[in-house]
Amino acid sequence: MSYFELTGMTALFVVTLQANIKVLIFTHSFKAFSFIAVFVSITAYLFCYLVITSPDYARLSPLYNTFSLAFGNIHILLTVLVTTTLLSLLDLSYQQFRHFAYHRALLEYSKMPLKLSSEVQTEAIS
Repeated sequence: MSYFELTGMTALFVVTLQANIKVLIFTHSFKAFSFIAVFVSITAYLFCYLVITSPDYARLSPLYNTFSLAFGNIHILLTVLVTTTLLSLLDLSYQQFRHFAYHRALLEYSKMPLKLSSEVQTEAIS
């Protein structure tokens, strides 16, 4: 058995997990529906993957038994955990940087009329 299918399905799981977490990170309104939708999406993917790789479904499938190989291996689980954590932290830091840059630009823009009016008053006095 080659591990090409196992690698592909694990990578697809990481992408699915990361995309759903990114939706939560970039959402500006945290409602119960958002959390439920993300949880259902991840659970539905895992359930479909489990059903496709089960012995009762198809023994001739190239994905046969890859679910138990992927999620029964602690190294793969830790790799998925570390990858998801690092990518989520990267997304959070990017969002905070954009938030900081926006507020800094807004602050500079709000100070601009005050600088201009004080320069005009200084020229009028002299």
